[in-house]
Amino acid sequence: MKSHAASATSTSIKTFVIYTVVVIFVLTLALGIKAFAVFQQNKFDGQEQFTLGIIEGRYVKQIVTFSPADELITVLPIEKKETKESFKAYSIKPDAWITLSGSSIPKDIGQVLTGSLWDMRHTKTELTIFDIGRLWLITKRVPEGNKIALSLTADMSEVEREKLIKKALTDTTIIKEQVTIQIINASGIPGLGGKIESVLENIGGNVVSVTTGHALREHSNIKYYGEDTYTLERLQQLLGFPMAPLQQETIAQIVITLGKDAKKTELF
Repeated sequence: MKSHAASATSTSIKTFVIYTVVVIFVLTLALGIKAFAVFQQNKFDGQEQFTLGIIEGRYVKQIVTFSPADELITVLPIEKKETKESFKAYSIKPDAWITLSGSSIPKDIGQVLTGSLWDMRHTKTELTIFDIGRLWLITKRVPEGNKIALSLTADMSEVEREKLIKKALTDTTIIKEQVTIQIINASGIPGLGGKIESVLENIGGNVVSVTTGHALREHSNIKYYGEDTYTLERLQQLLGFPMAPLQQETIAQIVITLGKDAKKTELF
């Protein structure tokens, strides 16, 4: 009897151990898949320039540019009350937004990032936890002297405002590459080409031509001649248009064609 009872107990323990191992394995696998899925949605790779828009309540309050290669962070406060919709007039396209609906924005951008993790009830963002972590690490790595605060006041002239925006957003790698860009507006909407031109020039884009297409196009695209460049990658991230290689060189190395679907982007 004792031998039978001991055998039964041993079997029960083995079953429990096997069950526990299986449960732990399944949970670990599920968490791994979830983490991989979140990682795939990352917007910031930790190396390229990244622009973050910060909204408090209804109004855009700050534009923060992280430049890892230059070890530089530029903060551009927006004094005038601008909603996300009216802010489009500034020709600034952040890579991501953080919307705070609770307390006022902390002065330190690192506190804004950590706060977005701890106070999820009052925070809305498309950044992943990995994005926030990488951006936070940059705030700790960049020397205090390289954290520049500019001032975009409501009484600035349009020329002064444009100069300040370019100072805040210019990507030094795009400037160095000097890849030529042509914009063809085939959307049927007047002014769309000029709008894109302003957005690209704000980040240092070398736009050499803006024209109107001879015929309307349904879909927008980006075509390029030669090798992939950092500029090409940034433009695709910014606009989200599909890319295709050019068979022969035109007046520019990159040709952006705006179709009817261009008005659906966040820029318009």
